Amino acid sequence: MRLLLFLAFVLPVFTLQAQNDTVSTASGLKYFYLAKGKGPTATPGAKVSVHYTGRFLDEKVFDSSEGEAPIKLKAGTGQVIKGWDEMLLLMRAGDEVEVIIPATLAYGSRGVPDPGQPSGYRIPPGSTLKFRMKLVEVTEAKKKFNREL
Repeated sequence: MRLLLFLAFVLPVFTLQAQNDTVSTASGLKYFYLAKGKGPTATPGAKVSVHYTGRFLDEKVFDSSEGEAPIKLKAGTGQVIKGWDEMLLLMRAGDEVEVIIPATLAYGSRGVPDPGQPSGYRIPPGSTLKFRMKLVEVTEAKKKFNREL
């Protein structure tokens, strides 16, 4: 009984804390930190490694790197959805965030078709998505050498 009372009090406090710490960007991205890292900040073109879990607003998981190697990509270069690119450039190595990405920064009105169901979608058009992202590693982009002759 004490455990139930404890949970009934503590869970709403954590939810309220997350709502108060939520940052909204001009584009509509919303995020809050689960953990703050101390590593380098991701910059456009930097090579990054990311662990993630993608969910719909009803918490149903549609993709995850859990149990696998983190994905590797170049931050801010359009290799992923716009919401990811924007979020990655706000993170530093070691950061873990919960981010809500509106459809306009995700897959928009096209969604992601399900190859197994010709008329179905893996991610329906207009879906707002939630991701838990952990920026595992940041390797700076190589600077282009510009030599004047």
